[in-house]
Amino acid sequence: MRADRLISIVLLLQQRKKICADKLAEELGVSVRTIYRDLVVLSANGFPIYAEHGPGGGVCMIDEYQGGVKTLTVEEVDALQMMRIPDPLTSLETGKTMQRALLKLFASLPNQPERSPNLYIDWNWWGRSKSKEGSHLERIYNAVCNRQSLQVSFPLWNRMEFEQEIDPYGVVAKAGEWYLVYANAGRCRMRRISDFRNITVTSRTFIRPEDFDLESTWKRLCLEEEENYFLYVVEIRFSPELIPYLHEPTWGIPFRIQEISPDIEAHGWRRCTLAFENLATARNYLLGWGNAVEVISPLALRASIQDFAQQINMVYQE
Repeated sequence: MRADRLISIVLLLQQRKKICADKLAEELGVSVRTIYRDLVVLSANGFPIYAEHGPGGGVCMIDEYQGGVKTLTVEEVDALQMMRIPDPLTSLETGKTMQRALLKLFASLPNQPERSPNLYIDWNWWGRSKSKEGSHLERIYNAVCNRQSLQVSFPLWNRMEFEQEIDPYGVVAKAGEWYLVYANAGRCRMRRISDFRNITVTSRTFIRPEDFDLESTWKRLCLEEEENYFLYVVEIRFSPELIPYLHEPTWGIPFRIQEISPDIEAHGWRRCTLAFENLATARNYLLGWGNAVEVISPLALRASIQDFAQQINMVYQE
């Protein structure tokens, strides 16, 4: 985590007074370019860091700097009280280490407020409070740290299982879910760890690119995922009773509205174009609207919904 790395840089500079960027990069397991970016961030946030060039040079922090918990204000201490380790991170040893570090930090804080904080951040998505990733997460994280390739399998949307060998670059926790950022066929990708069915750590090792940055790569992949997620275009006719469900946001909504026709047909019905991830997602969601919706196109979706409706009707006719 970048925040953890920034804190480590400050502590190393306070302890050793001067250290070269190469040594910082080696100790923290990142590239020299990443260290330089972190130093710029620290400097921009008020840490008096400077660099000495030439033989015997390195990264320094001015001797007069008296940083530490004794300089914290009441407001800063109040804000620190909101710091909590997200539940998914506690399943890794890194999370447990951070918890111990926070306990030591809070024990040494001055001016600690006795009142309860006014803000609490719950990092988990609904339904994730008691979920566990099992042994997959620890195994994958160790493979990332050891730069070992993985042989994995996961289901496709059509329920077929796909198997491939990947190079795990890093793990990311987002909204209570763990994701793996990995390389395959020369391209970085991401996938939920809970989607993997089988995971085998291979004996093959790999070299992660020197300029790879997990945070920026993750943000780019998220943008690509959001842009390419809704590609299955569906045209429907819908009853006026569905208008609130189209416009009001709901949890886990799987479609995006592309167009709603202003023309009103018989009995107040209208036409609408929606975009889903795939046929299966569209079918499963539209079936929940019952007879308040009719699929116009594509014909494959229309036929699939007819088939599912007939099967359901047969069950309840018995």
